[in-house]
Amino acid sequence: MKAHYERDLQLVYDLLSAEMEQVRQHVRLALIPPEGADAVIDDRVIDRQEVRIEEECLKTIALHQPVADDLRKVMAIVKVNHELERIADLAESIAKLKLTPEALAADCTGAGEAMTHLAALAERAVDDAIRSFQEQDDNLAKQTWHNDQELDKVACGLLGMLRQRMLDRPATENLLQAIEHVRHTERMADHAASIAKDVIYLVTGEIARHRRRAILGPK
Repeated sequence: MKAHYERDLQLVYDLLSAEMEQVRQHVRLALIPPEGADAVIDDRVIDRQEVRIEEECLKTIALHQPVADDLRKVMAIVKVNHELERIADLAESIAKLKLTPEALAADCTGAGEAMTHLAALAERAVDDAIRSFQEQDDNLAKQTWHNDQELDKVACGLLGMLRQRMLDRPATENLLQAIEHVRHTERMADHAASIAKDVIYLVTGEIARHRRRAILGPK
């Protein structure tokens, strides 16, 4: 029975690995699109993958009744799978805005550069979170969670800049889209941080939610 369990669990890992690579591509395309090309993202494939992975996890639990470390692995996969699907949804929403840093800079001095910086931080957050799971590296997971504070500060500063610009002069379509873009990007990074917490749980057995200071220390 152990061999059957390991085979079924490996199938789930393989499915999740494929989903992770697709999410990576969608995030990169949405946040850092190729020059001169519109980002077109359809996350329906990832939606179907999320459902299949969850079904396989439920089947594994029902058939093999894993406990202790084995159950923790399955539960971590279920959680990470959900976070990946949400990241893909946000990437699709960002791509639909079709807002570039150059267009934003024309309406708000300095905002284009801040948007580029925010996008780079979010893309890195997602990549690091996925890598921490693939390598089961709780130190990288902790660093990813810690880095979310810097991203939040950049997002807050950019939102303040945009709001001040709209107080000074009438709002434009680019400015309104930029606020939505920032909120989606920040939320995407929040989901990456949640994956990092799931990795900490997977590797150490510690539930990290609501325990930032206890896990990361007074940083």
